[in-house]
Amino acid sequence: MWVTARTVKLFRIQPMSQAINLEALSNRLAAALAIRAGSIAATVGAGIVLARALGVEQFGSYNYAVAIAALVALPLTSGTPQLITRLVATYRGSQGALLAGLTQTAGHVALWGGVLAAFFTAAIVVAVGEAGNLEPMPTFLAAVVLIPVNALAAARAAELTGFGHVVEAQMSRLLVAPAVLLSLSAVLWWWSGQLDSTTAILLRAAGVGCALVVAMLRLRQARPPSMQREYRSRDWLRSAAPLALLGGLQIVTTSTDKLMLGILDGPASVGIYSPAVQGSALVIVVLNVLNSTISPNIVRLHTSGDRKALQQLATWTARRALVAGLPAALLMATAGEPLLRWFYGAPYGAGAGALAILAIAQLANAGLGSVGLLLTMTGHEHDAARGVFVVAVFNVAANLVLIPPFGVTGAAIATASSLILWNVLLAVKVRRRLGVDSSFLGLHPGQTGNLS
Repeated sequence: MWVTARTVKLFRIQPMSQAINLEALSNRLAAALAIRAGSIAATVGAGIVLARALGVEQFGSYNYAVAIAALVALPLTSGTPQLITRLVATYRGSQGALLAGLTQTAGHVALWGGVLAAFFTAAIVVAVGEAGNLEPMPTFLAAVVLIPVNALAAARAAELTGFGHVVEAQMSRLLVAPAVLLSLSAVLWWWSGQLDSTTAILLRAAGVGCALVVAMLRLRQARPPSMQREYRSRDWLRSAAPLALLGGLQIVTTSTDKLMLGILDGPASVGIYSPAVQGSALVIVVLNVLNSTISPNIVRLHTSGDRKALQQLATWTARRALVAGLPAALLMATAGEPLLRWFYGAPYGAGAGALAILAIAQLANAGLGSVGLLLTMTGHEHDAARGVFVVAVFNVAANLVLIPPFGVTGAAIATASSLILWNVLLAVKVRRRLGVDSSFLGLHPGQTGNLS
């Protein structure tokens, strides 16, 4: 009885503060979950089609090239969009001139920063060639197209989120792009009976391009009428710099494993490893949906200084993410091999060990809650960047040590340990800076920290 009562008490949340409109939040969450379900179906479906159509070697080259493009674009796609969301949510009420200046600047930075990064990436691909296992080279050259397109799509989706159109932003970013990729790749494979990694990259770029168009059409309705623009470029740059650094460092949990596998063990290992990464991401589906939904609430509660409501929101998020992720993590840890063989094909069953390791780490990620989001949405991006820098160094070293002897499993161990370390470090920062326990425990809210 003690265990049962304690468990019930742990996962029971007190009535939400009136500062949080739980009904509106739940409605947005339901819509976001529906979009995420469609996104998962399209993303996994596209992965299965490409894995079977390309074979292990070319599927590995495809994922290796996507990882390189993601690495280059991360400062533009992972950190800066959070600043855009935060500033749009702040300016939209009564600072229209600043809002107009911000949105124009964000578009220019995404476009021209992406084009410049693509140019230098193409030069490096040509220079490195076979030495970096960058074969077939047309695949890696085609992948540079993803850099500016991804940057623009992320910036416009972030702007939509800041305007409060969370569902529309998620639809453009999470549903349209993978759905287009799935449709085009399935049709082309059925029509021609063959598909190569270069074509797959171009189909992916087409999907992201369609997502960008959808976001732009919705923004035409969301933006206020044109007015004189005001710029605070220096302030924005000062805030963007640590976020860009944070975004670049977040490669430790997204692409370092694939990059180093490609370099140290070849594209075939990347091909086997990629379905494991994709499968483990299902554990944090609800956490990702919640994060994308609660961003404006975090900004508003922090601005008003309502620490109690912020703690309630953090606990509410972490508990639901953990409960939702637990069944998926258990399934992948116990039945990973038959799942991989059934969906992706017999050769991909070799990634079952990696899938189990990554799924357990993602479950810990869910239980520790929205650590990075809480820091970046409240102006503490410097703390997040410092924490992730430590983990980035650890992750590179761990992959370097573990991949040569253990291959795919070594990459999974390195990534899983880095992910857990990253969450623990940032959870400590959240408690110190905000006086909030980000985890599902929700212990001693508001005892330390300063919301100012």
